[in-house]
Amino acid sequence: MKEVWNFVSWQWTKFELWQKCWIFSSAFFGASLVVEAPYNFYLSFIPMVVILGTMIKWVIWDGS
Repeated sequence: MKEVWNFVSWQWTKFELWQKCWIFSSAFFGASLVVEAPYNFYLSFIPMVVILGTMIKWVIWDGS
């Protein structure tokens, strides 16, 4: 179990910021599938903001 935890923490440090944001937002999207209204809307709004922010960043800063 210690080896698994060490691997996960090692891999987490190797991820870039956008990859960490995608993992973070997918957890909120998964939570939005199991909760009732109106909380499912609020929880699904967070991944939409992350996706939109990432796409805008790619177009504006990385698109050149």
